Amino acid sequence: LVVHLSRIYSESIEAEKNDLFKVAELAVYIEQNFKRSLKVKELSQMLGFSERHFSRIFTNIYGTSPIDYIMKLRLKHSCVLLKNKELNVSDVAVQCGFEDSNYFTRQYRKGF
Repeated sequence: LVVHLSRIYSESIEAEKNDLFKVAELAVYIEQNFKRSLKVKELSQMLGFSERHFSRIFTNIYGTSPIDYIMKLRLKHSCVLLKNKELNVSDVAVQCGFEDSNYFTRQYRKGF
């Protein structure tokens, strides 16, 4: 019984490590593609996870939801672009992955 429980525990630890690596690789993908329209459903499908399982694991690892993580990346990038006096707010919004400049403005004010 002890050996059996030990094996089950070891397998669960390995599964958690595997999930961690998968989510970390996906975080790199998110950082490289945050300007695109990214949906939790699509991201979870890339890993073969349910949306709930993916969101739970991602939040446990990064301390924030996948959507909030993407939003923070977009807002950080927008800060860099807003320093460029030649770009207007609408241009910055589009370059950061926002489809609507009004939504971008609301998120920017809320985020900072």
